[in-house]
Amino acid sequence: MAVAFCSSAEEALHRNLGFSAKQKSNDQFGEDINECFELERCAKWISDHSFRRIALQFPDEQLSQSVRIAQKLGSMVPDSKLYILGDTSFGSCCVDEVAAEHSACEGVIHFGHSCLSPPSRLATLFVLGMYPREWTSLGRQAYRIRSTPEPSLICISQDPENHSQREEEREEFLVIVDTEYCSQLDAIRAHLPSRAVIGVPLIPGNEEPAMIGQQALKRLFPTSRLLTEFGLVLWIGKEGQALVNVLLRFSFASVWAYDPEHNTLQQQGLTISRSLMRRRFLVEKAKDARTIGILIGTLGVQNYLQVIGHLRQLIRKAGRKSYTLAVGKLNVAKLANFQEIDVYVYVACPENSFFDSKEFYRPVVTPYELEVALNPNRTWGAHFSTDFNDILPGGPAYVATPEDMESSLNYETSLISGKARCLLSDLGEVLIPT
Repeated sequence: MAVAFCSSAEEALHRNLGFSAKQKSNDQFGEDINECFELERCAKWISDHSFRRIALQFPDEQLSQSVRIAQKLGSMVPDSKLYILGDTSFGSCCVDEVAAEHSACEGVIHFGHSCLSPPSRLATLFVLGMYPREWTSLGRQAYRIRSTPEPSLICISQDPENHSQREEEREEFLVIVDTEYCSQLDAIRAHLPSRAVIGVPLIPGNEEPAMIGQQALKRLFPTSRLLTEFGLVLWIGKEGQALVNVLLRFSFASVWAYDPEHNTLQQQGLTISRSLMRRRFLVEKAKDARTIGILIGTLGVQNYLQVIGHLRQLIRKAGRKSYTLAVGKLNVAKLANFQEIDVYVYVACPENSFFDSKEFYRPVVTPYELEVALNPNRTWGAHFSTDFNDILPGGPAYVATPEDMESSLNYETSLISGKARCLLSDLGEVLIPT
């Protein structure tokens, strides 16, 4: 059970770490640990920047490797002091700058899965991992990827040339690879048909790929076509919030998911339809809200202060009252302390933005959804985004609010209560330190 202002100690003991059935143990890595965790690259980065205090951040599932990695890396950079970080304040996919600054570290090496959100203050090296894998099964199943539902009767042709010709006639599709498999892009490309457009991850701190294309979900797709023109998307990775983000961002397309751990390819459908209906319902709840709580879910993602200021201004213009709360990891008991708040908006990285649990007494929406609710110029469209940087000025999904929004009274009917609602005058904003 969670207490009011901190997470339960038992929660950490019983947390599901998500270990892979095929994940290597300490003994299985052997000398491969240097290659898998790119220790030579890490040592070069530390030496090039002349860092003396470095934080090594690991997700829970890689903490068992942390001591060996620190020892090996320490022997490569004997003049630097290394600190191991774990159990981050928010999500392990983000850089924990607060914990690193507690040890006066000059930089962070982030190991494991990442949401690719750029850090706000400290120099960071992202080590996504080098894990060789066999992709033959993906190549054998790639012919099934299509925008229409799979037929119940499949005719197998014995003519390779005829099959190849039909393959080329099919439409192009986007490929989004989980960050865990980014080192395998060339191998994946070799097993997919030429019509596959693979997104290249935009890793913070690395040089951007020298190509022209379209950006989405921290990837650059080498195509001149608008992404909304694609009717097919292939996700390569395990199920989780990253896949949910793909489904929401490309809700207009047919999304397929390939799980490399189990070599399964499945078409996604009904689940995302229900999720979208749920998100639309939460937007309507936000429209009815008179008092909105801004939850700070990150202290390290770039521009988090700017988006908080942006939301405060939007709420004030819409005639609502706002409270700003810094509560760390969310739980039901923490939010139950603020009964006067009608809806919360959660400012976090793209992979920690959703809290759909019905145990919460009040709805929790994303910054994008709050904009749909309060900004008259914003409509629910194809560009759903969980990245709050997208809705800031200069972002791909930025939409300015009307200049006369504060002075006008707008009436509309609530789809939740059926009553008329009105945008009132400025009510201001309150900051609650917790």
